[in-house]
Amino acid sequence: MADVAAKDGSQETALNLLALIVGLFLIPWINMDPLSVWIVFLAATFFHIYSNYMAVTSVIMETVNNQRLRILVTEFLATKKVLTPAEVATRERLFDFGPSPRLGVSVGTLMSSLEEWRVLTETYGAGNYLLRSSSSYVSVAFRDGATTRDVVRACFEAHTIVLLSGRKKDGNKVVVGVWPSLATVLRVIEGTAAAGEKDKVVHQTLKSEGIFEEFEARAAEAGWNLQQAYLRVGEWRLSSKSD
Repeated sequence: MADVAAKDGSQETALNLLALIVGLFLIPWINMDPLSVWIVFLAATFFHIYSNYMAVTSVIMETVNNQRLRILVTEFLATKKVLTPAEVATRERLFDFGPSPRLGVSVGTLMSSLEEWRVLTETYGAGNYLLRSSSSYVSVAFRDGATTRDVVRACFEAHTIVLLSGRKKDGNKVVVGVWPSLATVLRVIEGTAAAGEKDKVVHQTLKSEGIFEEFEARAAEAGWNLQQAYLRVGEWRLSSKSD
């Protein structure tokens, strides 16, 4: 990124010089004619916005954010293939309106009763995160000591839940001939309205099948750096005293 920023600065200086030269030639032609002024202004504005759009979309990142990770998870669960950073860059959109898990929330956001707390601790044990889904979003609380790997893992699990429970067509595509173990998950999701039960069966399946570990290994082979992640995480943490 430092290299990109340095090149951007030098290119901007060169473009400013070029714009000054072009401006000297345009001023006599415009000659304060309102129509000519608007034509030049709109053309220059469009060119400026388009150039910036092309510059932004040409950047290839080896670290994940929410959109890139969602693209990776969707493709991986559908084909067992981890896309390369260059392949993901072609699918990434400038504005992301896709589902985004709420990371780093307070424990109170996940539960409203002691029974729900029992289900959470029974499902996730002493792990570094607790997860709960609803019809609108997936929320994740982290314990003290949670690492970047824990954050990526929790986000992977959250996107899996959304994919299986929120998009049935894609969910069926995932389990057909690719992840037979997730067929049970899909049946549970379709047969129950209890969010805790859905989260539990997804978590246990991903853990027992080592699906995230396989994704992690293949992502490293594809050129991804999962040691760093640009995922928006809140400041709430569950300390050991709170357990």
